Amino acid sequence: QSNSVLKGNCGAASSESSVTWKLTQNNEGSENPTYTLTISGSGDMADYESPTNTASSSIAPWYIWKDSINKLEIKSGVSAIGAYAFYGLEELQTVTFEGTTLETLGDFSFACYSEELTSFEFPSSVKDLGRWALSLPGITTLAIPTSLKTIEECALTNCTGLTAFTVAKDNTAFTVDNGALFGTVDGSKTLIAYPIANNATSYSIPEGTTVIGAYAFNGAGNLTTITIPSTVTTLQTKAFQNTGLTSISIPNT
Repeated sequence: QSNSVLKGNCGAASSESSVTWKLTQNNEGSENPTYTLTISGSGDMADYESPTNTASSSIAPWYIWKDSINKLEIKSGVSAIGAYAFYGLEELQTVTFEGTTLETLGDFSFACYSEELTSFEFPSSVKDLGRWALSLPGITTLAIPTSLKTIEECALTNCTGLTAFTVAKDNTAFTVDNGALFGTVDGSKTLIAYPIANNATSYSIPEGTTVIGAYAFNGAGNLTTITIPSTVTTLQTKAFQNTGLTSISIPNT
């Protein structure tokens, strides 16, 4: 199709034209075009539905070019990335956030599954990370900025290449303890995610932890032994799925 039609609106309901999208070809004249997807404007993006569900009635309009999009730019002014916005962009190599207006990454928003994207840096303004928001198997480290306050269930589960987390020193919501990412959820110290590509074969969950989050260790194939302290009272859904565990010590609590 002509480049002139590779653009449109993607703003939230009742404000559709406030946020727009555009595809720009990176290699004019090539028989195998690649594109930069640019999201710009002011306000929230629309929420979309899963493109893999045949019942979905609202799919991101750029999804049909998913195998040709290798660069993504989010311009200053955009305040929220919609659900499923960049789902399935498996050829994505770079993501650039401009400015400090973006506060929310919606559910499944960056479920890209791209091995080519090896670096992902949150904007310094982001506050909320939705359910299953990041599926980025190519990144090895993830830095949690000062601004981030909420990480929803399974937001980091499919970042299968992670070896380490870091948390900004002024972030009061999250910490790294013995390598894993922790937060306080409903007043309880919760192990949110373990860096599952870490080479360690054993892991001791720190004393004081009360909840092990859903899918927290999912895919940690190197782990053969986990020690759980007596302070843990809740194991959420599939916390130890797809691990290499041969030994696990669970307290009576």
